[in-house]
Amino acid sequence: MYNEKTTEYFTNPKNQGDLENPDGIAEVQNPTCGDSMRVSIKVENGEIKDARFVANGCNAAVATNSMATEMIIGKTLEDAYKINHQSVTDALEGLPDEKVHCSSLAERAVQAAIEDYYIKNHIPFSSLEKRLTHKQAKLSKDSSGCCKSNGSEGGSCACSSNTQ
Repeated sequence: MYNEKTTEYFTNPKNQGDLENPDGIAEVQNPTCGDSMRVSIKVENGEIKDARFVANGCNAAVATNSMATEMIIGKTLEDAYKINHQSVTDALEGLPDEKVHCSSLAERAVQAAIEDYYIKNHIPFSSLEKRLTHKQAKLSKDSSGCCKSNGSEGGSCACSSNTQ
């Protein structure tokens, strides 16, 4: 069912776990299949220095998050934000059709973690907002200061400074 590269990424995931005191963090969930993914990032001088993930779901969920975090480390926030589900799928040399939604969830988790960083640091992210599509909701803060994004296609996002 899975190719060799995808199998490698879910049997030996890279960047698994939570970062201590992340600069940005987001959790996304797909209510249809039940998968959830949390991505946390450390940022220095506008560049992602470290990224970690926690995935609760199928093997493809682990593989796509492992690949997505690997792809964003060392990139500027702007470049990391451009990573999309197709680039994650391509980097894994393909996913079964019924598992492509996992790469979309990984994309949303990375983007929401970056958006959380911008919100927490009161940095305008107009350049990022221009890239937001109809699939993604605008972020806002709730009463606790947590960023939230609800209504994204295929699931909802919630950012938290508390690791779970």
